[in-house]
Amino acid sequence: KRKVSEMKACEKAVLNSIVTSEGQPISSVEDYLPELNTLEQDRETLKSDIDNFSHLNQFWAGCLETAEKKNQCHVCERKFQGDEKSFTVNKIRKKIATEAKAQIEAEYKEMDELYQEAQASRSQYETYIRLSTKEVPPLENEIKAAEEQRTTLLARLDQEDATVRQVEEARLKVEAL
Repeated sequence: KRKVSEMKACEKAVLNSIVTSEGQPISSVEDYLPELNTLEQDRETLKSDIDNFSHLNQFWAGCLETAEKKNQCHVCERKFQGDEKSFTVNKIRKKIATEAKAQIEAEYKEMDELYQEAQASRSQYETYIRLSTKEVPPLENEIKAAEEQRTTLLARLDQEDATVRQVEEARLKVEAL
């Protein structure tokens, strides 16, 4: 009973550790590893987006600096004519958006928290798998065998009781004579 209750507690912890996109806990323990891997991939994608965003911002900052200081294109090194410079500088400044990076970082932080919570249930997942596949089934088989043996012994006891009653009745009849 103790192992079964431990297994059920682990199952509950695992099921509640990951919430699906519909806002519901996962429906089966078998979904845990795939969902955990999905969370990890999503988290890594966001981390990569943050890193790429930083590199892209560095590139745009270099373009802006080249346009302002050298009055030329950073990529092709062509000199600007007329108001090309102000048009290009305004366009580059729009590309450098720190708000977008902050949003990606917030999403990453949220995804990382979800992943850490799910990862924290990994030991309960492993305990559940160990109990449900290796420990509880043999114990259940032992219980079943013991119950069958008990049933057999009770039937035998009933037969013996009936025999004792018959002998007792016969003894009482003999004594009554």
